[in-house]
Amino acid sequence: SRIKARERVPFSPKAKEDLEQLFSALLEMMGNLRDAFSTPHRPLLQEMVTKGQNLSSMLEDSRTRHWERVETGICVPEASSLYREILDSIRWSNEYIERMCKTLLDMSELHATT
Repeated sequence: SRIKARERVPFSPKAKEDLEQLFSALLEMMGNLRDAFSTPHRPLLQEMVTKGQNLSSMLEDSRTRHWERVETGICVPEASSLYREILDSIRWSNEYIERMCKTLLDMSELHATT
C-alpha cells in the first residue's frame, strides 16, 4: 500500500473492483474467526472453511483476469508486480485462517468425544 501510494502506481478500475471484493471477503472471514475464538461453533467453522475455498477460487479468477489485463496492455508492469504481491498476501492470509479454522474444528471434535 505504501509503495502504491508513494509511487502512484495505477490500478485499473477492474483491478480495484477485484481487490475490493477480495478484501471484503477476507475481512468477513477475519471477523468470523474472531467470533469463533470466543465461541467455536462447528457450523460457523465449517462455513468459514467453505468461504476460504470460495476465496481461493476468487483469487484464481482475479489472477486470471490480471494476466488478461497484462496481455492487453491495460496493466503497467509496476502495477502488475504490486498487484500480484497483494494477491499473494491475501492468499497467505486466507490459507492461515483456513488452517486455524480446521484446527478449531479438530479441537471441537476432541472435546465432543471426551
